Amino acid sequence: MKIYTPAPVHSQDIFPLFLFKFAPERKAGGLFKDNLPENYFQTVEYTDAPQGADAIILPNNFTQISPEVRLYIEGHTAQAHAQNIPIYAFSSSDYAHRLPFPKDVQVFSYSLYKSIKKPGDISTPALTEDLGKAGIALRSKSDMPTVSFCGKAGFSSTREWLGSWIRRIEYELLSVINSKARARIRGVFWRMWMLEACKTPLLKTRFVVRKTFSGALRTIEVPPEQARKEFIDSMIESDFVLAPKGDGNHSNRFLEALSMGRIPVLLDTDVVLPFEDSIDYSKIVVRVPMAEVSQTPRYIRDFYDLLTQEEWHARQRLAREIFEKYLRQDVFFARYFSLRHTQK
Repeated sequence: MKIYTPAPVHSQDIFPLFLFKFAPERKAGGLFKDNLPENYFQTVEYTDAPQGADAIILPNNFTQISPEVRLYIEGHTAQAHAQNIPIYAFSSSDYAHRLPFPKDVQVFSYSLYKSIKKPGDISTPALTEDLGKAGIALRSKSDMPTVSFCGKAGFSSTREWLGSWIRRIEYELLSVINSKARARIRGVFWRMWMLEACKTPLLKTRFVVRKTFSGALRTIEVPPEQARKEFIDSMIESDFVLAPKGDGNHSNRFLEALSMGRIPVLLDTDVVLPFEDSIDYSKIVVRVPMAEVSQTPRYIRDFYDLLTQEEWHARQRLAREIFEKYLRQDVFFARYFSLRHTQK
């Protein structure tokens, strides 16, 4: 496959996977980037012009559509039309669903809501470490499954609490007309509700609750090495990993759990998962409807109790296999473009 990537528009950040091409002196920000998969976009062939390309890919991470950005996108969309090839963009913002991309642009995004998903939106796995690359440790069945969560599930300040409540009230009011609007309530509430529901004799819990986000140096509240060790250990020593949304409608924890052969418990806040048409997620994910968050333990036990020891081990292996074949980010893009190219 041959790709044409024009120079980025300067008012927007470069998508991290294209830093190698347009800003090699820079590295992707954030913590916990030591065990990342290969960058798919460093393995493809590039052209110097749209002519002869199989697709145009815009290298920015679009977080807003200003007049300048719209002109930039529309200009390259016209080039794609002239060559009869698709055009792709990236928007890894937590609020990508709000951006008015032109209808012919296909947008890779981590944070989508099914009820307002546009035809060009493509649910994409985030760039996460492959924590199970060296092998997974299978858990044997017991009378009571262990459920873990390690991360932010509280407020760091009165100001954050007040702002979050104001936004929550807005979505609660909107939900009177459209029940799906509740999905856009900030993730910290869903996390607290889910953790509270799991305080039951039906489950063992392994919770490490923080008041700040641990993925950035400016917010992490313990040394990064300690934070990562506690996060990984909590998954290794559990059967299920709670995976409610964050500020955006996705969870890196969901992918990291699968990479380690653990079963994520997905709170379905109108979620769109990658390759939903190809993957039978019901085999490797406990999906809890957001209206039934208080029933999370029942959904976990319904999944767990019906499995034999052999089936439970098979589900853990399948979780790892699905991550490795479909959801690791490099494999996702390779598979997506391979399928698109063969369908031409």
